[in-house]
Amino acid sequence: MNKVEFQLNNGKYMIHGMKYIPDNPKNIPIIMSHGFLSNSKKLKRYAMFLAGMGYTVYAYDFCGGHLFGKSEGPREYLTIENELNDLQTVINSVEESKNELMLFGESLGGFISLLYAARNPAVVARVLAIYPALSIPDDARRGKMVFISFNPNHIRETWKCKFGFKFNPSFAEECIRLDTDKIIKEVLCPVCIVHGGKDKIVSATHLRKTLENLSPDSFVYFIKKAGHGFKRKEQDIALAHFKDFLTDKRTDNKKWRFRIFIFSIIVDP
Repeated sequence: MNKVEFQLNNGKYMIHGMKYIPDNPKNIPIIMSHGFLSNSKKLKRYAMFLAGMGYTVYAYDFCGGHLFGKSEGPREYLTIENELNDLQTVINSVEESKNELMLFGESLGGFISLLYAARNPAVVARVLAIYPALSIPDDARRGKMVFISFNPNHIRETWKCKFGFKFNPSFAEECIRLDTDKIIKEVLCPVCIVHGGKDKIVSATHLRKTLENLSPDSFVYFIKKAGHGFKRKEQDIALAHFKDFLTDKRTDNKKWRFRIFIFSIIVDP
């Protein structure tokens, strides 16, 4: 496997990322988007695993939306639409077949990946996500988004950011206009989500409310003791699920959906 750094212009700032090239590529690209104030290096283990399966992986840092990443842009540049534009810029650059494009997203990057798939159903073949931030529109409507608090009816007048961060009020305004259930219904491709049963940022209870809207070939797995961010053992569980999903070894989806929705079973220790 080879790793090659890449740089792309999103129209305003430079996106920096890493391309993981398998020894025997399948000509199928996976675009990998990190979480809120995270960076692409934190997803390196996932990228290398997927590249080891033969997929070419493009992992990049959101402009303004990373912490300790390399892409340009101030923190105020972080909005939903700007992150979608960064993702589109990377997708436009891929050299592999765009007919089987797949997306991988962590937390906010998972939400962005699912939103992109909903808006571009003919482009995305599959979505993989770890603890996607599907609660973010509801969080915005309540006036609290991680390090940000505000009155949803008077966002710009009451905008407060903690720890010296400076975020763009447009970030919240865009989130408030989004409907997670509608987004999930419009994602037509198969989706595989691995989530923490003890996630305090995006609760498992909140996530379950959206599951019935996924496409029939989708799977969601809960790791009972995991939070928002996986330890190495939990990453191993997630990677095993993704491997089965990508090799079409999960054939019990009807039984699984019944168990999850009726009995709320958490499937992993």
